[in-house]
Amino acid sequence: MLQMTFLERSATANAPLVTLLDSPSKLRVVTSISLVSTPFPSDAFIQRLTKHLENTWGKPTGGNGSKEWLWNKDGFRARLVHEPVSAEGPFLSLSIDENN
Repeated sequence: MLQMTFLERSATANAPLVTLLDSPSKLRVVTSISLVSTPFPSDAFIQRLTKHLENTWGKPTGGNGSKEWLWNKDGFRARLVHEPVSAEGPFLSLSIDENN
């Protein structure tokens, strides 16, 4: 992790925390993206997001469909997690990584 560089935008009331990372083998090329929602995403928002991701990437290849969704595609893998309990309130986390 020490050799990796990253660019991060803090969360706001209307936008998630976004982190872009490179890798030691591909410096200055984004190989991983992480988004974390602001606390307390609504059920409607979670449903819209998962529907949009399914329309874009197809049905999830894993996860339980209520708190975790996984996609493993040519070129990338993605994991969406709904964390219902945390010190700052429930949140969503979406991680997308290069899949070689």
